[in-house]
Amino acid sequence: MIAILRGFLVRGIASGVSLAVSAFATSGFGATSSQASCEPEDWEYAEYLGGHYDPEAAFNFGKKIQKLVRARDLIGIFELLDEELIVGPQRDVPSSARFEDVFSDDWRQAVLSDTPSCGPVGWRGFMLAAGRVWYAKAPSGWRIIAVNGSTKVEPEE
Repeated sequence: MIAILRGFLVRGIASGVSLAVSAFATSGFGATSSQASCEPEDWEYAEYLGGHYDPEAAFNFGKKIQKLVRARDLIGIFELLDEELIVGPQRDVPSSARFEDVFSDDWRQAVLSDTPSCGPVGWRGFMLAAGRVWYAKAPSGWRIIAVNGSTKVEPEE
């Protein structure tokens, strides 16, 4: 079993199965609020997983999501969706919808108070705010793959 211990995050690989066990720090999942860039362990873990992602790019994409959430930029967030989400708001949300119609203030604060991680949660991808936003590297670049906790907005007829 290989284990990388960094902060409060333990990632283990056993029999080819990725496991992610975490104790959430008050500053966020898998990172500290003073983290400016990724640690050597993040690069080693990325290489171990096949090198299909750049830890610094993952961190920066999480920051990009937070910038859009901070600005309440609903259109910008929707432009980062990989495709229609299985979980989360759909692309047919009315153009008249406001950020507050789709995301609560609690949701927004949770996303903004987290620190993006440089490493994935096993095979699931990267997350912000205990899974309120999930993202991954797709063939077309970094994309949001799921959004949990949004408010259902009915499409315009």
